[in-house]
Amino acid sequence: GWAVESAPPGRATQQRSDKSVRPHRVRCRNMAREDRLHFPASDRNHAVLKALAGGLVVALLAPQLYRAEPELFGPVHILLALAVLVVAPLAVALAATPDASGRHPWLYRLAIWVGPIAGASTAASFLFPAGRMAALLAAPWGLFAALTAAFGVLRFYRRRGARLQLAELCIDIGLVYLLLAARWLLLSRAGFQSPRVPQLIVALTAVHFHYTFFTATLLTGLLGKHLA
Repeated sequence: GWAVESAPPGRATQQRSDKSVRPHRVRCRNMAREDRLHFPASDRNHAVLKALAGGLVVALLAPQLYRAEPELFGPVHILLALAVLVVAPLAVALAATPDASGRHPWLYRLAIWVGPIAGASTAASFLFPAGRMAALLAAPWGLFAALTAAFGVLRFYRRRGARLQLAELCIDIGLVYLLLAARWLLLSRAGFQSPRVPQLIVALTAVHFHYTFFTATLLTGLLGKHLA
């Protein structure tokens, strides 16, 4: 008869373990490649340079912003200037979702183009007392926030079959939250107040929405995406 030579038990176990590990390694390589596609080095460098430039502008304007208005408005306006010049543009850049050819949606490209102009104009609005002039200077921030929110809705729509992925959904919701944050910032710059809501509370609400709702939600999604 024919003699059948079987592999030793240890070698067979090792072969099975190699076959089970190999697909996991392939998935890890695919995920790493996808992360590089979503945020290539050139975009990352541009985002970091813009954030550094915005931080430098905030540092130069901080003394004037601190003395521009009485009470606590100075520190609050410094936080808002940091949000519009550094935090928001960098967060939106991190949410980039280019296609396989590396091309970004036109809403994202338009938002990235409008962002620095809107941030600079809004930061200049803090040098004026709350009122018509300050509201006009802050108006471009509303446009940037609307484009960012529309980009968040577009991200959700384009993710067919995977719209309820928790990490990506947090990024989408965070992008939409920027529109609510901009609403409170515009109300603050217009000098809105009521007997129950003082003007300082309106400005603090704008800070709250920019950092807690927009930034924290978006970063939570990015962290979940990285750890997945």
